[in-house]
Amino acid sequence: MDWDHVQNLYPHVVLRPLFARLLSAPDLIFYQIVHERMGDNAYPSQRPWVVQSETLRRLSQELAVFTDSEDQLLSSRARHCVTSLLVMDIYCQTAILRALSTTRYAKTPGAGKTKDELFFHPQAVLRLRVQRGEAFSSVGHRPIIAGRTANGELAYIAQAFFRGSCNPRNCAVTEGMKPESLRLEVRDKGTLHRRMRNPDSFVVYVLRYEPDAYAWTQDWYGFGVAGLDPTGPFAWRAVK
Repeated sequence: MDWDHVQNLYPHVVLRPLFARLLSAPDLIFYQIVHERMGDNAYPSQRPWVVQSETLRRLSQELAVFTDSEDQLLSSRARHCVTSLLVMDIYCQTAILRALSTTRYAKTPGAGKTKDELFFHPQAVLRLRVQRGEAFSSVGHRPIIAGRTANGELAYIAQAFFRGSCNPRNCAVTEGMKPESLRLEVRDKGTLHRRMRNPDSFVVYVLRYEPDAYAWTQDWYGFGVAGLDPTGPFAWRAVK
């Protein structure tokens, strides 16, 4: 569908919020899934088709990313699309539930570098909480590596929390870091206003089990593919 043409046909200002929803990234992903279910025009049928598993997995993962978006429109549209997939058929239901049960982190690439991503299931990790006045220590734990700082120090995946109306922020912390020494840009919920703040606490993701205890999950996670900065079974891999 030519959306530019449709918007030109119906330019009334009242319709703009509707077009914003229809053209949001989660909705466009959802339309792709619906289109795949309609099948090939060469084989017309009144009954929907089963979407190829790899295509459905990829699109479901792309959609799930938006459910935690700081953009209120994107997160609300993503949740609406997820609700629709849950009642569409058992294949769509299974794919979106798997996508939602997997936590995804992405590294922003520098100039000339590729983007990396890491996935892990929430039940495969624990969260180590660090409050104000406390310093993070990895002793006795296996925190999931985020990468290295400019001076070569290991950094670990964390999530920072703030009092008031600010959303949590994914971040990376190093050994000995305190919440009051961490400075992050945040946005107030429901607004576009951004500011720098120190979190009141943060959590660091650590392995729940010893690394060799995850061997049975290799088929689920697709382990065995070489990656960077591994922590047990989890490693960063370049986005294809």
